[in-house]
Amino acid sequence: MKRCLLYVLMFVMCVNRLSAQTADEALNAFLGKLESTTLRSDISLSVADNHSQPFTYNGTLEMRGELFHINVFGSDAAFDGHTLYIYSEDTDELTLSTPTQDELTEANPILFARALRLKSKARYAVANKNTQVCAIDVIPDFKEAGIKKIVVIFDKTTLLPQRIEVQEEGQRIKLLFKKPIFVTAAPVCTISHPDATLIDLR
Repeated sequence: MKRCLLYVLMFVMCVNRLSAQTADEALNAFLGKLESTTLRSDISLSVADNHSQPFTYNGTLEMRGELFHINVFGSDAAFDGHTLYIYSEDTDELTLSTPTQDELTEANPILFARALRLKSKARYAVANKNTQVCAIDVIPDFKEAGIKKIVVIFDKTTLLPQRIEVQEEGQRIKLLFKKPIFVTAAPVCTISHPDATLIDLR
């Protein structure tokens, strides 16, 4: 479940350092919006391999720039720029930590995106026939990521995301955004569970 949660964070920010009417250029307005305005959305995360029916997890997402708060399938994660909060409903534990660089690369989608962008190519998806929707393929040049392709789909006018899909070797993960909106209020990127067992690693 932790891996799925990190995937959600990664997907939302996976294009956060691509530059834009080349395929790169088309993402720039979208990226600027994610940097300057809070995105709120219900989400649906679907994970499937080549031999099974997909598992689907529903949740919520709030993010702006590197700040995020996401809740999926009993797991809660947030980053306020200093502290990483992770709450597990199964164990009723709230963990606070000051992430190392490696941990941020894994858990913070912006840093992952920076690494991915340095060795990736962006192109318009071949099947992109809807003039209102922008569909872009992001192709990593390096094998160690295990990612074959990331497909990013968003509305050209509103810049609201619609779907992000990651194709790995033997696995496909889809993140659907349900009724996403942009708001001016800052995201709430802390987690409080007063009755949970607190594990403070800071």
